[in-house]
Amino acid sequence: MHTLYTKSLKMQDTNTNKAKRAASDMPPPSAAKKPRLDQSLITSALKTLQDSCADVLSPNWIDALVKGKCDLPSLTDEEKSVISKFCVNESLAETFLKAVLEKIKAEKESMGHELLQSLCRVYVGLCQKRGDSHKAHALAYRFLKEDFSQAPKLIMVMVTAWPSVFSCNSPLCRAVHIVCKMKAYGKIYYLLSKYLHWDTEPPGDIYRAITSTLKALLKDKSLTFQKSS
Repeated sequence: MHTLYTKSLKMQDTNTNKAKRAASDMPPPSAAKKPRLDQSLITSALKTLQDSCADVLSPNWIDALVKGKCDLPSLTDEEKSVISKFCVNESLAETFLKAVLEKIKAEKESMGHELLQSLCRVYVGLCQKRGDSHKAHALAYRFLKEDFSQAPKLIMVMVTAWPSVFSCNSPLCRAVHIVCKMKAYGKIYYLLSKYLHWDTEPPGDIYRAITSTLKALLKDKSLTFQKSS
C-alpha cells in the first residue's frame, strides 16, 4: 500500500515538472502593437491635402450660405481619410497635429490659402475626434493674434469642420469670439455672427477677455505664441 502511494506521488511530481518545462518553453505573450509612426505617412497625408485642397468658402459658397440656400461644406473624402489614419491612437494624432502646426508656422507667408484651409479643417476634425476643443481654440487665437491673412475667414473655415467648436465658455474661446468680431467684416462677419450665435450670445467685453486670456496663458505654457514682428 505504502509503495503504491509513493509511486503515485512520484508520477504527480514528474507530471508537474513536465508542465513547468512546457510552460517555460512557450514564448511570452506579445504586447499589443501600436501603429508604427512612419514619417512617410505624414508626408503622404500632407501631399493628399495639397493635391485636393480648394477654397471651401469661395464667393459662391459664401453667397449661398448668406442667402440660406445651402448647408456648411462638409469635410472632403480626402480630409476624412487623413483624419481616420491619424486618430487610431494618441501618439499618431499628437505627432500629426504638431506637424500641421509646424508646417503652418514655417510656411505662413508662402502657403496657399486653399491648403491652409484644408490643414485647418483636418486639424479641427482630428481635435473633434479626440474631444479636444482646447487645441482648436489655441490655433484660432494664433491666427487672430499673429494677423494671418483672412484670419476671420479661417475661423469660419474651422466652423465648417466642427460647427460647435467655439460653443464652450472658456476664457480662450471667449477671446477668440471677441477678437474675431473686431476683425471680421462684410459677409464673413454675417456668417460668423450667424453660426457663432453672436446675436443671442454676444462675445462680451474686450478688457475682461484680455485679463482672462492672460491668466489662461500664465497657467498653460502651450498657449504661448511667437512675437509679432
